[in-house]
Amino acid sequence: MILKIGHTPDTDDAFMYYALLHNKINLQSLQFEDSLEPISNLNSKANSGFYDISAFSAGYIPHISDKYDLLTAGACMADNHGPLLIKRKNASGNRIAVPGLNTSAYAVMRLHDPDADCVEVPFDRILEYVINGTVDGGILISEDQMRIPANHLTATDLGDWWKTETGYPLPLGVDAIRSALPDNTKQLFCTIFRRSIEYALNYPEEALKYAIQFGRGISAKSAEVFVKRFVNPYTVNLGETGKQAIAVFLEKLYEARLCPSHVKITFIEGAQRQ
Repeated sequence: MILKIGHTPDTDDAFMYYALLHNKINLQSLQFEDSLEPISNLNSKANSGFYDISAFSAGYIPHISDKYDLLTAGACMADNHGPLLIKRKNASGNRIAVPGLNTSAYAVMRLHDPDADCVEVPFDRILEYVINGTVDGGILISEDQMRIPANHLTATDLGDWWKTETGYPLPLGVDAIRSALPDNTKQLFCTIFRRSIEYALNYPEEALKYAIQFGRGISAKSAEVFVKRFVNPYTVNLGETGKQAIAVFLEKLYEARLCPSHVKITFIEGAQRQ
């Protein structure tokens, strides 16, 4: 069976998928077609079930929970480190660039500051827009977090803010698989994906050498720091704390009228090792 995968062109996703895409682990009966797209595009395509397996924003779960089941492997959970809200020190307004109005970055910004005037900007141009004064501030979700000039900008870590507010890590991105696929396929993929992540963590130099090509010019050391921020124990397995963190996040969004309704989430745990 050939499965279509959609994920972001970021170092952390590349790190996680390295072993799976380069035959470093046993894929058993599965084959894959891999596509790279910004998270806002992946969110939109999830509405139609375009990819068999897709990354998308945690804040977008209520919109696609009828089409996808969440994998317990591959989640991006910000445990203290998260999206960075940067602002020019001399900014007088509150116009904030976000990487999409359907993203977790936008959602957490609205929770942090309901009065912010959020505007959509391509994720890889947000830092540029802030520096040149097109906007007053922006949310950085990509490797640009490692490029912030210290002199003229302030930075607030919204992952740290969220942990203080709720006691939970901040769900940013999740990976999911189409609900309509056979149960054994969903379980098998979750197991393979988890082993891919574990391989990268066990052989980080090898996986980072591949992943850094997606870092848009950051140094090897910066790539390592960035990956370690967002590939953590919750990425290997959400566990009960990770699942509860998602539930708390979605409840906060519902209370703020940022998502349409309460939803039932199906989690895929993965097959047992053979």
